[in-house]
Amino acid sequence: MVLPLSEDISLSQERELALLAGAGDDQAFTMLVALCEPMLRAQVARFRFPAAEAEDMAQEGLLGLLSAVRSFDPSRGASFRTYASACVRNRLLTLLRRRAMHTMEVPMGDVLAENAAAPSADPAAQMVEREAAAQTLSRIRDALSDREYAVLLRYLDGCSYTAIAAQLQISAKAVDNALQRARAKLRHLF
Repeated sequence: MVLPLSEDISLSQERELALLAGAGDDQAFTMLVALCEPMLRAQVARFRFPAAEAEDMAQEGLLGLLSAVRSFDPSRGASFRTYASACVRNRLLTLLRRRAMHTMEVPMGDVLAENAAAPSADPAAQMVEREAAAQTLSRIRDALSDREYAVLLRYLDGCSYTAIAAQLQISAKAVDNALQRARAKLRHLF
């Protein structure tokens, strides 16, 4: 199935793409990513990340989009883009909270105040997201080497390269190399 990639596709076409992507259709997922790219960029820009970190956060946003594809239920009444936007925002907020707890780099008052108007997902949606996240984490674990996975987890928890190197008893350059390999593998995985 080939649909136009304009942002003005119908809700039924959008829903069909989401269902196909959720069933494993790679072409439909690629089309959804293209359709949702402006929303992903807007979500990342909304949090005002430094340029270097914005790319990492965009990748995190893609994981939120993947979670949305896997857990989207059209019978709940929301359009896919609305649901995906909430999943991406929640994914970014979760990462920010995790980093802030470990590094205190992000002033959480600013982040929470900016997003106070955002509706929270209902418990059923949160459970579906957790299950989708567990599946995604399993796919990531299978794709990465032990070192890459260990480095990635610590990096996502907000640890600096130096801290990761000390914890794993490797050099900071080895940390950087492992992260670069992990990013490359994740780009191909998703």
